[in-house]
Amino acid sequence: MSRRCELPICTKKAMVVTKRKLLRGNYNPTSKHTQKVNVQPYTLPDGTKVKACTTCIRTINKSLSA
Repeated sequence: MSRRCELPICTKKAMVVTKRKLLRGNYNPTSKHTQKVNVQPYTLPDGTKVKACTTCIRTINKSLSA
């Protein structure tokens, strides 16, 4: 089960990022870790259920209320 936004608006997915630590005036890349997308189950206005990121959910709700 992938943590990916299923909407065609963005299709966000997890990405690898590095932490940087300041040591004696220089930044040293220390470790890599995975930043995951905040994916929530969401029911679209037409009734289909998808996994959508919170950014897309906010965008859809804004367009529905306007």
